Amino acid sequence: MGKKITIKEISKIMGVSASTVTNALTGQPNVSDELRQAIKDKANELGYKPNFHARAMVKNGITLAVITAQQPAQYMDMVIKGMEEEAERLSDYKITLKKYLYHDNRATLEAHDCVERMIADGADGVIFASSFMIETYIDTLKKYIIEKKIPIIGMNDDKELLPYISIVNSNTKVIAQIVAQTIHIQFGSNAHIGVITTSSRHANHMKILTVFKEECKRYGITIVDILENDDSNIKSYECTHQLLTEHPELDVIYMTSYDSVSVCKCIENMGMQEKVKVIGHDIYQEMVPYMQKDLLIASIFQNPQKQGRTVVRMLAEWILGEKIDKEHIHIKPELVMRSNLEAYMEEHGCTM
Repeated sequence: MGKKITIKEISKIMGVSASTVTNALTGQPNVSDELRQAIKDKANELGYKPNFHARAMVKNGITLAVITAQQPAQYMDMVIKGMEEEAERLSDYKITLKKYLYHDNRATLEAHDCVERMIADGADGVIFASSFMIETYIDTLKKYIIEKKIPIIGMNDDKELLPYISIVNSNTKVIAQIVAQTIHIQFGSNAHIGVITTSSRHANHMKILTVFKEECKRYGITIVDILENDDSNIKSYECTHQLLTEHPELDVIYMTSYDSVSVCKCIENMGMQEKVKVIGHDIYQEMVPYMQKDLLIASIFQNPQKQGRTVVRMLAEWILGEKIDKEHIHIKPELVMRSNLEAYMEEHGCTM
């Protein structure tokens, strides 16, 4: 049996978008008669077999359910913006994003309610990012996905949780390696590090810590303590105060989540900004003053917009009959420092 020809392959050969090929083959408007015929001829030549289910989807529209937390807004707003941008770019497929948003990763009951409402409404595909506590609703969601044969794609989750067609997340291994090497270059092998992370229930952050500990050992860097903040600004401040009080030898605090601002505030309030520095994650407006003052010496940019665009594109392609070859899609992280901060802020529409 020969290889199945896909819409994407035809689009590459013809030099047009996949949506244009789909429109041409399904009788949709916005394609000239000449181009439509050329695409049909090429599809026949290549032995393309239409996906009648996909044709019906395009005609009737595709509903993608998004179940995720609203907080931290500095990060999730950009993820959702990316989703909306990709849905707009794929407007020829009549994609509708239906959002079921719970407040934050601690809001288990809200997350459960989002799952129940999504099941009641129905969807053609699901984008899912789990809360910290999943035991009350994960079986319900899994049963729905399996029984209805609904494709689901994960964000920053474990493959074992659900029958994901793929998972999109930051490259945790590379993040850990970048941070450890940055600390080694800046502070040397005798550096003393305090780590603040979200929760041991957050799989992605635990993967970062596993590699980070290995890298620190390789460089001879000492991790004095690892504390959890449960994605709470107040706890971030308290954890920072605890590290500074209990470990006077501390050189740098590594915050593995978005809230490096609370860490910087505590360090300044304790008058230790000349001695202790911070490495964080993500880039948003409130971080800029601390990076300009060299208190926040670096941050890992995880490109949340790209993550949002990627999950929508991949799920739509799957529904339309395209194959996904990778179980995990890792978005490349990048290191942002004061020297390249302005370029990143301009690229992502922020003012300094």
